[in-house]
Amino acid sequence: MDESFEVSVYFFAEGFPSVAGITELLGVPPTSGWDENDRDPKPFLPNFQAENSYWELLGPKPTADGSLTAYLEALLMMLEPKKNIIKELSIKYQAGILCSCFFPDTCPSFKLNSNVLQRCGELNLSLEFDLKCIRPDYDAEEGYYSRNHINEDSIGSYLDKENLEEEFPF
Repeated sequence: MDESFEVSVYFFAEGFPSVAGITELLGVPPTSGWDENDRDPKPFLPNFQAENSYWELLGPKPTADGSLTAYLEALLMMLEPKKNIIKELSIKYQAGILCSCFFPDTCPSFKLNSNVLQRCGELNLSLEFDLKCIRPDYDAEEGYYSRNHINEDSIGSYLDKENLEEEFPF
């Protein structure tokens, strides 16, 4: 199994009354956060108006390897001393861990060991995954994959070439 990919792991809480309140409870400022109805809280989304309050803390880079498990363990070590507060947040509002992974190609794989899953469960945290496969033929400027990556080998022989444009209109 290849675990050579970029990872970011975040603790998040949403749906609470104020960012300041969560910051005070946890004793650490968020990496990112906004209150309900804030305008433009995301610099990359102009004219965005928040529907819910949101508080996010980026986990530290692990000192061990760069695996997803190592990133989760580093974040859990930060959260576990505040176990009771984290559990209260997850029961009263919504709280969890977001794992954002950028893979160098399609068909990615990763594993989470049972210890990490148990520790997330003890904090009553959901796990969410935002998985992105960034292939060499991805054109960031155009925002799509080039047509040359679609062939029988990549999508299977069940489609004939005449139907490719109908099935994959990009």
